[in-house]
Amino acid sequence: MSKRMNMIIFFILIFLIQFSYLLSSCPNNCNGHGTCDEFSRCTCTKQYWGPDCSYRVCPKGPAWNDFATSTDTAHHLATCSNRGLCEKTTGTCLCMEGFVGAACERLDCYSSCGGYGKCLTMSDLAKYTRDLKSNSYTYDTVWDAHKIKGCTCDPEFYGYDCSLRNCPDGDDPLTTGQVNTIQLVRCIANTGSFVLYYKGYPSRTIYANDDASTVKAALEAIPFITSVSITFSQNLGTVCQTDTNIVSVEFLDQFGELPPLVPLMDSDMSVNGRVTIAADGVTSFTDVSGNIVVSQLGTKEADVCANRGVCATVDGLCLCFATNGDSYGSSNGYGGPGTRGDCGYITSGDTVSTCPGGIECSGHGVCVTPEYRCTCS
Repeated sequence: MSKRMNMIIFFILIFLIQFSYLLSSCPNNCNGHGTCDEFSRCTCTKQYWGPDCSYRVCPKGPAWNDFATSTDTAHHLATCSNRGLCEKTTGTCLCMEGFVGAACERLDCYSSCGGYGKCLTMSDLAKYTRDLKSNSYTYDTVWDAHKIKGCTCDPEFYGYDCSLRNCPDGDDPLTTGQVNTIQLVRCIANTGSFVLYYKGYPSRTIYANDDASTVKAALEAIPFITSVSITFSQNLGTVCQTDTNIVSVEFLDQFGELPPLVPLMDSDMSVNGRVTIAADGVTSFTDVSGNIVVSQLGTKEADVCANRGVCATVDGLCLCFATNGDSYGSSNGYGGPGTRGDCGYITSGDTVSTCPGGIECSGHGVCVTPEYRCTCS
């Protein structure tokens, strides 16, 4: 073969190699984030996408809104959980207001609960708190268990962002002949300990050999309890006894319909003892001496500002009524003057002649006597 022919073949081979390379080259060489196939297409690595693998993949989460694919089946994985925009150059989600998380997968709490509460998922709320009747539940397997968050406010505060303050409640001074709540505790044991939950909050630990004053202090450590009276039916000095002792717990400052105390025993008492509560106003316990003790439902009101004032939720103070010659002030909870902060004390004398309001019931209700309470329209 001549030298000329060899040169021709050489150049043809070079041309074919370059042509093949041109056919198989990909845009920007896939930016180093993928492989180029024979059709000049990029196959991107896991975290990248786009024709040249220049875009970052954003996180995915269960979609907040989604088309159902079968009965009660939805919330499939979606980029930014369908509650944000994907910033392609960085692979981060730009979440809508109120949504947080790498994939916008959680609702946020407004203003971080104002510093007067905790922002919890529904799962954590169930795990770490109890309801107003001190029941405990779990909430872990439902799709929104770790997505929806809300404020659990400190005892003095309320509202979706814990920005409002509770005002004192109290017994209406014009409703008389009412009684306090008395709940019964029966503990049969000589060792171990227990706590009593009230409105989801635990008392201090109560030991089997604690006396009445110690039980009182343990209950008054609960945020929602300010004063109780403790009475033992068997005056042997200890809350728990092997012979039945009935403990009467009278709520001196908490009025209205009260949830029952709920006992939680330690392992020792769970095996070797028993704690029982009566709080329905019907159930009775009989002690070792044959004394029958019946629980008592309270009949006093727990009206905000004792129904004789309005609540200023900014500071939690009652603004007591002073209209038509009738005026009210802070009471002791029993009709006399005191520091409760409600409006349960009649400061204008023993006689009341009108319902609250410059015009009785502000013209939006009917005045019911002899309690002089407004029934609003």
